[in-house]
Amino acid sequence: RASQNPFYYCTDKMSGFAHCTTPSLLAFKSALMNLGYQVSFTHCRQNAFKTNATNQVVWDVLRCWIKENPVNMKKVKETSPSAVFLSKEPSLETNFKIRPDANPPSRQKRLVRYQVNPEPEWGPKSRAKKRIGRCEPESRSGKRER
Repeated sequence: RASQNPFYYCTDKMSGFAHCTTPSLLAFKSALMNLGYQVSFTHCRQNAFKTNATNQVVWDVLRCWIKENPVNMKKVKETSPSAVFLSKEPSLETNFKIRPDANPPSRQKRLVRYQVNPEPEWGPKSRAKKRIGRCEPESRSGKRER
């Protein structure tokens, strides 16, 4: 099962590395499913997925995306890791047509997955501090106890 894999992939981070436009999450998920792999969304990030596909396959799917949506090579330095990545041809072919089973029922019903904070500055507040002019009990003689 894809949900049992400990790691997840972020499409925006992968696309940032390759200097390409970010594919939609459903299109990328459909491409992996068309290759026969299991894919699920993750609870960690809104634009991330988990899969039982190998790293090689996931990055080759991104290369297939770049083949359909070319990168402007003027922005990529020749010595960068991105240039090496972009110079390789994908070792597989895939289809980015969105499959009906790629979108889970909870997402189709538009259930809230990533709730926004209810107000600004929401969450744990700062720790309690000592007050400088605090009241201390006085003894009967009028002097403070030590």
